[in-house]
Amino acid sequence: MARIANASSPGAPYFKLRHYLLMTRMRSMALVHQAPRPAKGGPGSLRQFCEVVGKRAITKFNYRFADSDDARIFVGLELRQGRRERDGLLSTLESEGFPVADMTDNELAKIHVRYMVGGRGDPGLDEKLYRFFFPERPGALLGFLNEMGQRWNISLFHYRNHGSAYGRVLMGFQVPADGEREFQDFLDNANFQYVEETGNPVYRMFLK
Repeated sequence: MARIANASSPGAPYFKLRHYLLMTRMRSMALVHQAPRPAKGGPGSLRQFCEVVGKRAITKFNYRFADSDDARIFVGLELRQGRRERDGLLSTLESEGFPVADMTDNELAKIHVRYMVGGRGDPGLDEKLYRFFFPERPGALLGFLNEMGQRWNISLFHYRNHGSAYGRVLMGFQVPADGEREFQDFLDNANFQYVEETGNPVYRMFLK
């Protein structure tokens, strides 16, 4: 507490006080997981990972399937019980078969790399890109994945909490040409607002 008291003196910058408070209370954590490609396609690994994370508030979620073997997930989570909750979640993830690297204290990861995760996907992914508007409530993403089942593989996922009523999510799906009608029917019945961005030039320049 002495450090916070000193930081809150009249001449102390606000950002320094905020830094001390965050470090002391430990309200969030950052994890990186290397996810194996599902044996039969589909969002299996991503969905199982979300089930283990549970209803914790997600502040950042980046996922990109970039080769034939695995994909990397960078996720930020809000904590209510500090270090004890972090240690418990790490143990649970390991026991459920999700080895993770804890990046909570890694400044490079938190300040820079978390905004740079992604890149281009493999050629021949048959990828379609969409923006979604998910309600900011625990379990919304998991409900979407459960409706989706094992039919299509998620090749890209990006989410960042902006503090609004709806979260803006960017998702890529592997959809073969002969499955486009079924996929469109799924989207129309999913009850989430969406915009297709497959033809967006920014996607083709930086992500495809």
